[in-house]
Amino acid sequence: MYNHPFYNQLGSGFIPYIGIYDLLFNEGFDNTLPIIRSGNQKDLYFIDYRNTYMLNQGEL
Repeated sequence: MYNHPFYNQLGSGFIPYIGIYDLLFNEGFDNTLPIIRSGNQKDLYFIDYRNTYMLNQGEL
């Protein structure tokens, strides 16, 4: 499971999922990989995903 981390962006507000170039230009090469890795969470197995998210959304 991945939670998109926040990082410094120009302008007001934060826009997630813009792309790797945005992250590189705003945070620099040395900070990029630690920021990407900070979004990793515990492993989420399909059965847990199904029971937690799909059943609650009425997808099954």
